[in-house]
Amino acid sequence: GRTPLLHAIHEGNMEIVQLLLKTGNSTTNAKDNRGRTALSYAVSEGRQEIVQLLLQTDSVDPDLKDEQGRTPLWYAMERSHRDIVDLLCATDCVDTEPVDYSGRKPEGKYW
Repeated sequence: GRTPLLHAIHEGNMEIVQLLLKTGNSTTNAKDNRGRTALSYAVSEGRQEIVQLLLQTDSVDPDLKDEQGRTPLWYAMERSHRDIVDLLCATDCVDTEPVDYSGRKPEGKYW
């Protein structure tokens, strides 16, 4: 299941994302049934503004893994979202050489 925050991110609705974060009615590290967080969704969808907003939230953990062992940085690299990779690496809180549980590295065109 998806939380309201995950739905808003999927739809790219920045206004609702901001509202949910501002009112505290959302847990940024809550996971869906595949273990993906709000940050994972934003990264996967290439939503740079939402990624920036989430990274400014004290409670977000930018290095949480999903059920396959993939982090938000893994998804950013896999999908070649260069600017998002830069944002995530600037946090100093992420493993900069992500490998999933099967030993697979991202295959994006920049890596």
